[in-house]
Amino acid sequence: MRRGYTRGDMALSRVVVAALVLIVLIVSIAIFIDFMNRSREGTVELSACKNTFGGTCMQESLCNKDTHRVIATGCKEGNVCCIEK
Repeated sequence: MRRGYTRGDMALSRVVVAALVLIVLIVSIAIFIDFMNRSREGTVELSACKNTFGGTCMQESLCNKDTHRVIATGCKEGNVCCIEK
């Protein structure tokens, strides 16, 4: 009859804990990288519109970031920029 943990059980439990910690670390890094990529995309859209047209971007969905062209026009003093719908 066994009492308590043997050396093999302790080693196995350490391996399991290490594997779980590693998985959590990898998942959190992947989520962080995804978040950074999403936030960078919006910034690129807005800055591309601002740099190209000199207007004020209010809504990035009206900017076509592939062609750097503005889908909507009509701003203060006739500037071409992204405007709200």
